[in-house]
Amino acid sequence: MDEGGLEQSGAWRKLGAASAKTYSLEKTRQAIRTIQDNGIMVNGHFVVGFDNDTPDTFVRTLEFCDETGVIPNIFILSPVPGSAQYKDFEKAGRILPGMRWAAADGQHLLFKHPTLGIDEAEATLSKVMKEGYSMGRILRRVWHLFKKRPDPYLTIVSFIIQLGTRKDTRTAPSPE
Repeated sequence: MDEGGLEQSGAWRKLGAASAKTYSLEKTRQAIRTIQDNGIMVNGHFVVGFDNDTPDTFVRTLEFCDETGVIPNIFILSPVPGSAQYKDFEKAGRILPGMRWAAADGQHLLFKHPTLGIDEAEATLSKVMKEGYSMGRILRRVWHLFKKRPDPYLTIVSFIIQLGTRKDTRTAPSPE
């Protein structure tokens, strides 16, 4: 994953940096390495679905997690009622009519996106999360953690948590 990809996807905005120039992917990688070198597992929580995001953004997010050994938790943007974002989306007519807030779980697209269709966004997220929690990927992350901190208890806990997420990625309900 290159700096240009993050600049194009607007990742630096998502992370609160003043500009693409002040955001450094290499500094982020180094911070993750430092945390992991101290035997701490890193769970990443990523929100995809901003206006500049495409299906490739989901894939590149998983690639970043694979590259850094971060446990991936990827969600679709959900504008929350009462937030400035929701008000902006509502004013622009982007909130889907009849939207059920029970579906505001990070797995469903609840607004009109400029380039992503509902089915496309949800299917891409499902595919990427299933790939992210394949047994091979889970075992690589657990082994990486064990090499840095050979604690059987921590290794087993990480494995069990990831197995739970794996199960969730395979049984996620569809919105009604």
